[in-house]
Amino acid sequence: MLIDEIKKQRDKVKGEGKKAFLSWLLDYYAVTAVVTVLVAAFVIWFVYSLITAKGLALGVVMLNAVSEETLESGLADDMSDRVALEFADSARIDLRKNKVLFDPMMTAPKDGIPVTEEDVGTMQAVIVKSAGGELDGFAADAALFGYYAMEDMFVDLRELITEERRRAYEEAGRLYYVDRAVIEERLAMSAEEAEAKDRLSEEEIEKTDDPDTFILPDPAAMQDPVPVGIVITDSPKITENKLYLDTAAVYGLPGTGMNPETALLFLSFLDGESYSYE
Repeated sequence: MLIDEIKKQRDKVKGEGKKAFLSWLLDYYAVTAVVTVLVAAFVIWFVYSLITAKGLALGVVMLNAVSEETLESGLADDMSDRVALEFADSARIDLRKNKVLFDPMMTAPKDGIPVTEEDVGTMQAVIVKSAGGELDGFAADAALFGYYAMEDMFVDLRELITEERRRAYEEAGRLYYVDRAVIEERLAMSAEEAEAKDRLSEEEIEKTDDPDTFILPDPAAMQDPVPVGIVITDSPKITENKLYLDTAAVYGLPGTGMNPETALLFLSFLDGESYSYE
């Protein structure tokens, strides 16, 4: 038995003095003590994390939003935190309880086909954030947004906005449609076939991204038109922060997002409107 073994080991150091006894204590109790301390520390950390953890009020990523001109202007230096704080204040989000994550610094290939390790890292980050429910709002230059739209990434906006608001966006020439029939056809393709279909020439990318030549996909020419994005090229907050300079940009709501209502509030924020989160 364990007790008999301990007694046996104690008898070995009986009469050997304090040093021997302390050595015996270390041999038999040091590991137990360390494990106990580590377990206690973990429990304390876990409970503290539960108590102090902030909920995610909004997570937004904007791909290819920042140009060299924007970097040189210094606007990008604190943009992530500054815009997040401005939005939280506008929407009256309590940042003691919730957090707002805004990342306009990520870049990706405009046709969605990764070439470099950085490209692969960006595409994986978007997938991870989306799969984890941490991506509520997503914006990209028009060509890249089109790639993600064909990946069936975005929610049908008719499920979230009123018919009046949808018509207002459409009349303003801001509503971006995709053809559900084409998406279904593409999703049935092999990876090689899909990549070949997605690949765009430099000329096609320039024509799609240039605000002067960008043409919204025509829902009248689609078999099953679905509105999935809002053009934000000229939104006040986009212009103010020199985002998507000389580039057509579109904003959509990933279907895996946990805070679609707040993502719509962020769209209103970009447009210079203000609504309460409460």
